[in-house]
Amino acid sequence: MNEQVLAEAVKLAREVGYRNVTRKQLAERLDKSLSWLRLQGSHTDVLAYLEQNAQALGLSEGEQGATNASRGRSWVAANANRVLEAAYDLADEQGLMNMTRKNIANRAGVGTGTVTLRWGGMDQLRAAVADLADQRGNESLLNQARALGILAA
Repeated sequence: MNEQVLAEAVKLAREVGYRNVTRKQLAERLDKSLSWLRLQGSHTDVLAYLEQNAQALGLSEGEQGATNASRGRSWVAANANRVLEAAYDLADEQGLMNMTRKNIANRAGVGTGTVTLRWGGMDQLRAAVADLADQRGNESLLNQARALGILAA
């Protein structure tokens, strides 16, 4: 395992807990791509190192020892809300048809898979954005949604 990766993983684990360290966070902290990080060794190996050495390194598990698999419905709901808010903001700035899954994911701080998992296709997400625009009285987005046939005219 790369010493630079391990050192940064330990720093990150001190902030978020060793069970909450993700590949994406680690790559961002190192200012490297996920592909580069994969070449340095397995993320599983890094997590195993952190867990095995947690006590010696003074690391905690993190918030309630949460892992991606155990965060439960509150984590899923929070991500869904972040994605919807990000999509709404992008649609308001760029238009309903100009927002992309990648831009939404970047703005929300999640992967594109999270966008797809929760919303399916972009049509479903655009419809949810249109509903939110209706709730918030955003006439510009409502007019776009009507013109695109997302909302009844």
